[in-house]
Amino acid sequence: MAPMDTTGLAIKLAQLNAKLDLLLSQNGDMADRLREVELEVRQLREERAREEGKKAGSKAVLGVLVSLLSLACGAIGAYLRGGPK
Repeated sequence: MAPMDTTGLAIKLAQLNAKLDLLLSQNGDMADRLREVELEVRQLREERAREEGKKAGSKAVLGVLVSLLSLACGAIGAYLRGGPK
C-alpha cells in the first residue's frame, strides 16, 4: 500500500485552525464588549433608581409640609373662631 500524501490535508487543517483562532478572538472581543455594556446598563439602572428615590422623597416631604400647613391653618382658624365651645 502506497503512503498517502497528507500535505493538502495539513494545509487545509492549518487554514481551518487559523479561521478558528480568528473566530475565537472575535468572540472574546465581543464577550468583553458585552461585559462593558452590561456594566453601563447596571450603572444607568442604579442612577435611575437613585433619581426616582429622590423624586419620591421630595414628594413625601412636600406631602408632610402640606399636611403641617393644613394642621396649622386649622389650628389658627379654630383659635380665631373662639376655640371649642
